[in-house]
Amino acid sequence: MILKSETSQNQKGFSLIEVMVALAIFTFGILAVLSMQITSVRGNHTSYGFTDGGNTAAIVMEEFAGSDYGDSVFTAGDHGPRIMGSNNQYRVNWTVTNNT
Repeated sequence: MILKSETSQNQKGFSLIEVMVALAIFTFGILAVLSMQITSVRGNHTSYGFTDGGNTAAIVMEEFAGSDYGDSVFTAGDHGPRIMGSNNQYRVNWTVTNNT
Protein backbone atom coordinates (compact mmCIF):
# COMPACT_ATOMS: atom_id res chain seq x y z
CA MET A 1 0.00 0.00 0.00
CA ILE A 2 1.51 3.31 -1.11
CA LEU A 3 0.28 6.50 0.50
CA LYS A 4 0.23 9.65 -1.53
CA SER A 5 1.57 12.86 -0.10
CA GLU A 6 -1.08 15.44 0.64
CA THR A 7 1.04 18.23 -0.83
CA SER A 8 0.47 19.19 -4.40
CA GLN A 9 3.05 18.66 -7.08
CA ASN A 10 3.53 22.44 -7.46
CA GLN A 11 5.14 22.86 -4.03
CA LYS A 12 8.78 21.92 -4.37
CA GLY A 13 10.52 24.37 -2.02
CA PHE A 14 10.38 27.75 -0.36
CA SER A 15 9.21 30.87 -2.08
CA LEU A 16 11.46 33.90 -2.39
CA ILE A 17 9.27 35.82 0.04
CA GLU A 18 9.58 33.10 2.68
CA VAL A 19 13.37 33.06 2.32
CA MET A 20 13.58 36.86 2.57
CA VAL A 21 11.40 36.92 5.70
CA ALA A 22 13.52 34.18 7.27
CA LEU A 23 16.72 36.09 6.45
CA ALA A 24 15.27 39.28 7.92
CA ILE A 25 14.35 37.51 11.17
CA PHE A 26 17.80 35.88 11.30
CA THR A 27 19.49 39.26 10.71
CA PHE A 28 17.59 40.91 13.56
CA GLY A 29 18.56 38.04 15.84
CA ILE A 30 22.24 38.33 14.95
CA LEU A 31 22.14 42.09 15.50
CA ALA A 32 20.59 41.57 18.93
CA VAL A 33 23.35 39.12 19.87
CA LEU A 34 25.99 41.57 18.59
CA SER A 35 24.48 44.35 20.69
CA MET A 36 24.58 42.14 23.79
CA GLN A 37 28.21 41.25 23.07
CA ILE A 38 29.22 44.92 22.81
CA THR A 39 27.44 45.70 26.08
CA SER A 40 29.18 42.76 27.74
CA VAL A 41 32.64 43.91 26.60
CA ARG A 42 31.99 47.43 27.92
CA GLY A 43 30.79 46.06 31.25
CA ASN A 44 33.86 43.85 31.56
CA HIS A 45 36.13 46.82 30.87
CA THR A 46 34.37 48.91 33.52
CA SER A 47 34.53 46.06 36.04
CA TYR A 48 38.23 45.62 35.37
CA GLY A 49 38.80 49.32 36.15
CA PHE A 50 36.91 49.07 39.43
CA THR A 51 38.77 45.92 40.44
CA ASP A 52 42.17 47.34 39.53
CA GLY A 53 41.47 50.57 41.44
CA GLY A 54 40.29 48.64 44.49
CA ASN A 55 43.35 46.39 44.39
CA THR A 56 45.64 49.42 44.12
CA ALA A 57 43.99 51.03 47.15
CA ALA A 58 44.27 47.76 49.10
CA ILE A 59 47.98 47.51 48.30
CA VAL A 60 48.60 51.05 49.59
CA MET A 61 46.59 50.43 52.76
CA GLU A 62 48.46 47.18 53.42
CA GLU A 63 51.76 49.02 53.04
CA PHE A 64 50.57 51.61 55.55
CA ALA A 65 49.37 48.92 57.97
CA GLY A 66 52.74 47.13 57.76
CA SER A 67 54.80 50.29 58.34
CA ASP A 68 56.10 51.55 61.67
CA TYR A 69 54.82 54.89 62.92
CA GLY A 70 58.34 56.30 62.60
CA ASP A 71 58.50 55.39 58.92
CA SER A 72 58.84 58.14 56.31
CA VAL A 73 55.32 57.51 54.96
CA PHE A 74 53.95 58.90 58.24
CA THR A 75 55.99 62.11 58.45
CA ALA A 76 53.88 65.27 58.43
CA GLY A 77 53.23 66.77 55.02
CA ASP A 78 52.17 65.82 51.53
CA HIS A 79 53.39 62.55 50.01
CA GLY A 80 53.28 61.26 46.48
CA PRO A 81 52.34 61.03 43.78
CA ARG A 82 53.08 57.35 43.44
CA ILE A 83 52.12 55.96 40.06
CA MET A 84 50.43 52.60 40.51
CA GLY A 85 48.00 50.17 38.90
CA SER A 86 48.35 47.52 36.26
CA ASN A 87 48.68 50.15 33.51
CA ASN A 88 50.16 52.87 35.75
CA GLN A 89 46.93 54.86 35.51
CA TYR A 90 46.50 55.72 39.21
CA ARG A 91 48.26 58.45 41.17
CA VAL A 92 48.34 57.86 44.89
CA ASN A 93 48.75 60.98 47.08
CA TRP A 94 48.34 61.29 50.83
CA THR A 95 48.71 64.00 53.43
CA VAL A 96 49.81 63.41 57.02
CA THR A 97 48.94 66.00 59.69
CA ASN A 98 49.90 66.06 63.35
CA ASN A 99 46.88 65.64 65.61
CA THR A 100 47.65 67.48 68.85
